[in-house]
Amino acid sequence: MFAVCAVFSGVTFQDVARDIFNYRLDQAREQIGALKDEEKSYARALYFMHKGLYSEAHDEMSKSGAPSDDSWKEYISAMKEIGEGFESENIAGFNVRFYPRDKVMLPYLREKLPKINRAMKRIFAFSPGGVTLEIYPDREKFLKASTLSAEELERSGTVAIAKFSRLMILSPRLLPYGYRWDDTVCHEYIHHIIGNFTAMNIPLYLNEGIARTFETLWRKDSPELGAPVKNQLARAKEEGFIEFKKFERGMPSLESQKDVALAFAEVNYLVYGMFESAGAKKIKQMLIGCGQEGFEKSFEKYVGPLEDYMSSYWENMRANEWVWQGASPDFIYWKEDDDFLSLPIKDYMRMGDRLRSAGKYSLALLQYGKAEALEPENTLVLVKTAKTLAASGNREKADEYFARAARIADDDFVCLVSRSDFFISGGRSEESAPLLLRALERNPFYRKGYEQLYDIYMKNGEKGKAAECAAFMEML
Repeated sequence: MFAVCAVFSGVTFQDVARDIFNYRLDQAREQIGALKDEEKSYARALYFMHKGLYSEAHDEMSKSGAPSDDSWKEYISAMKEIGEGFESENIAGFNVRFYPRDKVMLPYLREKLPKINRAMKRIFAFSPGGVTLEIYPDREKFLKASTLSAEELERSGTVAIAKFSRLMILSPRLLPYGYRWDDTVCHEYIHHIIGNFTAMNIPLYLNEGIARTFETLWRKDSPELGAPVKNQLARAKEEGFIEFKKFERGMPSLESQKDVALAFAEVNYLVYGMFESAGAKKIKQMLIGCGQEGFEKSFEKYVGPLEDYMSSYWENMRANEWVWQGASPDFIYWKEDDDFLSLPIKDYMRMGDRLRSAGKYSLALLQYGKAEALEPENTLVLVKTAKTLAASGNREKADEYFARAARIADDDFVCLVSRSDFFISGGRSEESAPLLLRALERNPFYRKGYEQLYDIYMKNGEKGKAAECAAFMEML
């Protein structure tokens, strides 16, 4: 009876596909029965693919009669193969999938995902309801699943994506310093929420701005504009801003991580202003309105006339009074020797590194000092200065530099582990433990961190905590 009624309603394959790709999966499922027989299996294949049910999607695609070179048939076939290697666990409503080599992340996920779920439910009144979170064990599989190119990945530093109603992240195991994967999961989950509210009827710049501005609210009370954001916007006053249309196809389409960082700073500033003036509740209402009455009408209703608001935004941003101090964004390091130094300090830093390696600490400090004069908030400059001071015997001054770096970037991996090593070498092991724990949250695969914590806990007689570290090392 439903199918007959649905046929008369004029449902087309394009309608169903549009719903599937725009987060309207329940609506699409109800309408598939109204399609022509030859379209039903293909539509079901797309539906199951978005639900992360790759075997079922493969079976339906096989029934559809699609040619072997059909792009979605090829994609589903690849995902079926990738999916066969996944293990899974349901955590706080997230269907978490991972390869055995990434199992060490589970204790961290069990701690963090419930916090993310509670925070986003409080802000958006939205629960995950079985959203799939996939942790990819290598670049090749992530590229296949995300449909990004290797060039886009390398160039933009993309390590995660919300696509096809799923959340996909690269294992932090693949990066020498890890990355803030917990904030990244929250960021992608916010994209998922936005998709469900808006059916993707929202400009990408605002989608990204909301995700970036709210991604830390599972661990912080309110959004903030950090030093790196202010520094990016300060430098852009001289070097130029990035127009939103340049990344309307997504952040991975930008030319470099520096461009991505500036684009995120711009949209962070935009949504931070919206939060300050309208609050999270109005932003949520605006998102819901996007899916009901369209973006511009909803924006005007809950925030203000779009053209006026954006004009004021660009005017204020171009007139910002922040000063470039060198505070760097949280770049993705594919290799330990990736270089994100700005041109004015690059030569000073390289010369300082060579002199430090040769044991010529006083001369190295002169070079690092020249870099610091230009970029006093550059944490890499501060950390290398601190390590050189420590090597030269000036531990008191080194302590000051490590503390300065920590105030600017309190979760920078290099800063955390370098300062921890400094504390341990100076007999201050108890002060190093909190730093190691934070470094391991960022990179759960940092074996040296577990080894150091094990020694600290055993020395303090904390055998239970030492046993936990031993268990992590066993998993690694």
